[in-house]
Amino acid sequence: MLSYSPKVSIVVGTYNQQAFIRETVESILNQTYPHIEIIFADDGSTDDTPRILQEYAARFPNKIKLALGEKNIGIPGNINRALALRTGELTAWLDGDDLMLPQKIEKQVRLLQNHPEAIGCYHDAEVFESTTGQVLGSLCKLYNGSSKLRQGKIQNCLKPRYFSIPSSFMSYSSACPLHGFDERLKYLSELLFFIEVFRNGDLLAIDEPLVRYRRHSQNVTDDQAAKKLFHEYELIVYSILEARYPELYPLVKKLRIGCLLTEAVKWYRQGDYKRFRLLIRNTMRQGGFFQGLTVFLGLSIFGKYISKLLSGQPYSRPNWIKKLSQQLLR
Repeated sequence: MLSYSPKVSIVVGTYNQQAFIRETVESILNQTYPHIEIIFADDGSTDDTPRILQEYAARFPNKIKLALGEKNIGIPGNINRALALRTGELTAWLDGDDLMLPQKIEKQVRLLQNHPEAIGCYHDAEVFESTTGQVLGSLCKLYNGSSKLRQGKIQNCLKPRYFSIPSSFMSYSSACPLHGFDERLKYLSELLFFIEVFRNGDLLAIDEPLVRYRRHSQNVTDDQAAKKLFHEYELIVYSILEARYPELYPLVKKLRIGCLLTEAVKWYRQGDYKRFRLLIRNTMRQGGFFQGLTVFLGLSIFGKYISKLLSGQPYSRPNWIKKLSQQLLR
């Protein structure tokens, strides 16, 4: 059971975000819940981000802590610097370019106070274009094709290709693995970390946006070099989970099948049909016979039409495509 007004440690990772960081800091300082500490970990920024953070820390010395790195070491190591400074009973996360809505922390704390059986909670986000300010819609609807978030045991609520962002999560600090983020993983360390956090208890959901997710050219999800490696790192994460937590094998199996099928579709769209067929075959060997056969036949018959529907960003695709994809991968 939480204390009456538990302290919340808010962990924020930054890197070269001088254009956004003031707005991010102000959104945290404007929270209606007062019992917070804000820990900024900067990963060796070469712009004005560290100077701006030092300015805020001087103004709010009792609320803001800094872990400023002299050189860039990557997201996992940077976040671990912040995790080491936490003193809060609860931990929340925010990316350095996202924004908190005023009642985010308060609503998450109250939910956990009312549900002591839960380990943590998350919520929806409002997606907006950074350059124009245009609101695109709710993250869950845009990326997952549904306005209702999944909740419960991680084995039941985490489905293949189910998209969420670290900025929406809050958990008990004691539930976080002592090793923190796995520093061997350049990408997707957060996926491994949050599965480890929530594997032993319930994850609750709040079906309303409590942060604003900024879309811009520097998003890691839009980084072309990162995109080429995500498939490999995703499979590495699943191998680590399978080795550490054998009880999670049914979940890992579903996630791995989803990863292989997504990669197969990518190579089909790029015209590498040999690689496409090999990935479909591997999907079937992993236990996804029905899913692999369905994708193979669907692309063989309706390939051009489906490829056109899957072009562009995931959030721009028709909702029925998102729902069909998730039904297929269950």
